[in-house]
Amino acid sequence: MDPLADDYPFYTPYQFAGNNPIQYIDLDGKEPTLPATPSFFNFSITIKTTIQEIKKLLIRFFTLTVLLKILKMKNLNLK
Repeated sequence: MDPLADDYPFYTPYQFAGNNPIQYIDLDGKEPTLPATPSFFNFSITIKTTIQEIKKLLIRFFTLTVLLKILKMKNLNLK
């Protein structure tokens, strides 16, 4: 017999994670709980870091592109 059956009479034995497995986790088969949030914060920090790195790379790329155009223009003027 489920020890929490009296606390949750509206759940059947076939419902997992409060019948909402996308939002809740149920590791021990007892009460559904929200997952720990540090993994979300680590994920968002990783995304922010990746976006910052992409911005740096884009700035370098455009700087190099402009420098190459300037060098080509100077090279054409020297001939």
